[in-house]
Amino acid sequence: MQGMARHMIGFLRGCRPAVVVAGLCALLLSCPASLAQVPDPARLYAPAPRPPGIRYLVLESEHFQVIFQEGAESVAREAAALLEGELPGAEALVGHRSAMRMPVVLNAYNDRSNGYVNTLPFRQEIEAPGIKGQRLSARYTSWMQAVVPHELVHAVQANSHAGFGVGALLRRISPDLAHSLNLGLPPGLSEGAAVYYESSVQEGAGRLNFSLFQMQFRAAMASPRPWSVAQLLEVPAYSRPRNRYYSGGANFFAYLSKDDSGRFFRDVKALHYRLPLLGTGFELWHGTGLWPRRLGTAFRRDVRAEEAERRRGIGPLVQGRLAATGPGRSHRRPQWVNDSTVVVHVSGYDVRSGFYLIGARTGAMQPVGYEYVTEDAGFSVAEGGAALLFSRYVQDRHVPTRWVADVFRLDLSTGATTRVTRDQRVFFPVRVRDRMWAIQNQGQFTRWVRIGAEGRLQQVSAPMRTTFVQVAPSPDGTEAAVVLRRGGRQGIYRATWAAGDGPALEPWIVFRDASVYDVFWQGRHLLFTADPRGVANVFAVVGDRIVQLTNVPYGAMEPSVSPDGTALAYVEYAHERYDLRVMPFDVGNGRPLPASELLDAVPAAMPVDLMAGGTVVPYRSARHLRPRTLLPDFLDSGNGTAWGGALGFGPGLTLQGADPLRRWTYSVAAYRQAERMWYGLGVATQRGGIRADLEAFSEPGTAVVRYGTRAATTETVGQEHVGARLNLSLPVFLESNVHSTTAWVALESTVAANRLFALPGRALPPVPNEWRRFRGRFTLGPAIYLRYRMSRNMRDLMPSRGTSLSASADWDVWSGRGGERRGMTARLAHYLSLSRRRHTGLRLRATMVAQSRPWVYNMEYFAPRGYEHESFDARSYFGLDGLVMQPLWFIDNGFVLMPVYFKVLYLYGFAEALCGIRDDACYRAAGAGLGVQLRLLHYLDMEIRLGVSSLLESGQLRWTLR
Repeated sequence: MQGMARHMIGFLRGCRPAVVVAGLCALLLSCPASLAQVPDPARLYAPAPRPPGIRYLVLESEHFQVIFQEGAESVAREAAALLEGELPGAEALVGHRSAMRMPVVLNAYNDRSNGYVNTLPFRQEIEAPGIKGQRLSARYTSWMQAVVPHELVHAVQANSHAGFGVGALLRRISPDLAHSLNLGLPPGLSEGAAVYYESSVQEGAGRLNFSLFQMQFRAAMASPRPWSVAQLLEVPAYSRPRNRYYSGGANFFAYLSKDDSGRFFRDVKALHYRLPLLGTGFELWHGTGLWPRRLGTAFRRDVRAEEAERRRGIGPLVQGRLAATGPGRSHRRPQWVNDSTVVVHVSGYDVRSGFYLIGARTGAMQPVGYEYVTEDAGFSVAEGGAALLFSRYVQDRHVPTRWVADVFRLDLSTGATTRVTRDQRVFFPVRVRDRMWAIQNQGQFTRWVRIGAEGRLQQVSAPMRTTFVQVAPSPDGTEAAVVLRRGGRQGIYRATWAAGDGPALEPWIVFRDASVYDVFWQGRHLLFTADPRGVANVFAVVGDRIVQLTNVPYGAMEPSVSPDGTALAYVEYAHERYDLRVMPFDVGNGRPLPASELLDAVPAAMPVDLMAGGTVVPYRSARHLRPRTLLPDFLDSGNGTAWGGALGFGPGLTLQGADPLRRWTYSVAAYRQAERMWYGLGVATQRGGIRADLEAFSEPGTAVVRYGTRAATTETVGQEHVGARLNLSLPVFLESNVHSTTAWVALESTVAANRLFALPGRALPPVPNEWRRFRGRFTLGPAIYLRYRMSRNMRDLMPSRGTSLSASADWDVWSGRGGERRGMTARLAHYLSLSRRRHTGLRLRATMVAQSRPWVYNMEYFAPRGYEHESFDARSYFGLDGLVMQPLWFIDNGFVLMPVYFKVLYLYGFAEALCGIRDDACYRAAGAGLGVQLRLLHYLDMEIRLGVSSLLESGQLRWTLR
């Protein structure tokens, strides 16, 4: 669900204005304003990395092709039934007018679950395992029930029509780009529509009915600076919560839909489809009758009034003493290691993510291990307080989209971490005496397993259609409290053992209209978190009674009691942070929970609708490779490049396509330039981690020839290039944690021949005959990029720790004309944090350029600021530079009438030097300036740096803009 915007982001990074008639795509879809002379063979469609050895099958329904991994047919049939059943409702909300026919890909290889709609090519992708943690309501009967209706709204929105206009014209040449245009609304508006709809499908389910989702919105709107309309609709860059545009957008959508059931959204979407250049502000005015400023004022006023009324209904607050807080900090699952210290997983704006020991009375923090954890932050104290057991995601060595959850052990005395399981997909480990328990993914549900010697797993319990959330053994080990979800109800079950049998699970604490989220044992008392009356609070079981220990405005959760039984630590949500609080543990002061809020008996699970019939056939890429895009292509060499504009315009067409799994992508381009026809044919694929791009081309260029006495006369002529390129690349993910280590290796090989030709209206000047005939060249271009132990906090503008190395070479193995070109570049950079609290970053970098003759490389890329247009005539150079970046203002706000979103304003300073090797040339500069990061039209990220550079060789000052 977090990935809905990826359809736009991936497109914007790769497209150019030439791909739509008269540059229309550049204006409508925010493509970078740069022209490319030669068509890219896979510009719109890129192959997708997927693990090798996976076999996909296809289940056809009336409107969808469900493409699923072998062994997941029941999930596919449930998804197909939901897709067909919810399609009319989604169409009614969105205002759909087009026949739906859409591939839906179900992946089962990834534990980092998600769902998203992508338009290049148009499809849905859904991970079969459900999202962990507290991101979604616990009232769903299955993960498919949660994700399918949500993504279906995006799919219908993308596929909708709205009469004649820009979208209708775009659809004729590329339905996929028309889909992108439809999804080009602000992310909060699109996600708001999807969350609004998902919250109406099942009673009590959906995030608008979910207390842990709504608490973020309530706390923000009650704060001294409530969210603006732009903040409700845009993805935050440097602020928490990261899903602000989900919670803000959903509540904003619900507010506007109170009286018209979403009619405003249909009007907004229709106008955007017809005339997207008008902007979001005008579109909102068209849909609501109010300009954004008045709309935002009315929304904040009404929401704050509702929040004040809700707060009065909560009654007197019962809160503990604030033990630890900080800007943007998230304290998760406090566990006592002794009577005065808790271990907590902490992340935040100014701290490195990891486990910290925190004094319950002093708040003093001591890091014990920098580690990521899974979304549920499921970890436990083991071995009498000497170690921690936790789970985190491990990225596949070569496939970046595959993350597998495994268990690790952290020694609290040394900070050393060892891996317990390998590729077992397990979460939330806990040790009880000589046993270690955990929860394992099993399709869209989970099962309870035991981790044995060498990480081997043994099943403990796996009821049908059940999701285990947490297993908490009692102190004496004779029973366990199990938080599980079944049939849309999440509560506590008691697990007991009969001799020689597996555990018997009996309902213990299940609410009528609330959910239980976590559980903790303290002696004979059982503590847990639940959200009756719409706010999560801490409760305790005392004999046959349940008492409420906290009463907070937004949410209290994850309780833990000190070993001596006197202090209760828990986490409380406040605006943009999760605070650690401590209070005396006294069940006698708790408020009794009415027995009427609990169920006497858990109702039977509702029957599951599975699509009946339908033929299942193997997936074949060739059946899905029809062309998807035919675009006019306008090439212009008069854009200030080295070609000098002599070739003129080159009108042409590009035809592109890909299969839904993106195993294969292709492009065919033909255009006319300099009174000749040229072409580019490309195909790309990615198997495992290796990507292969093959291109055949015939393309024009220019060259400057000198002739006459002592080469006194120069003239620009055409240069024809014919050949083929093969590019092989492989990512290598060595460490995927707070400190990450990645590498990327590539090899490009080109076989090409070139010759000179006369430009239109000119004659070819007197040049040697060999330049009139094709002569070949074979070139290799190896490259490597290494990022070693890199780390970056949320508000760091550059990595705060780590080292990077990039190196590449261009080597003519053979040239038919002689004089082979050879060159190599390398850059080594080291990153430091000068102040973690103020997010001050420093980069120190060394550069080397070696070439067989000048201008093998464009030296403007390596030049110090202010020297970009100097003449670099030496063969080789060595350079040193330093860069300091200091944030001044994390703006994270923008405008609606003008679709500009400002992320951060910062100050930077630099010192740079580049000197020729075996040459007297040396270029040195130092200076400073201001930089701003911003986002245009909701999806196009930009960074602008304006500064003054002092050229130390001449003493001149020059303005620099990058």
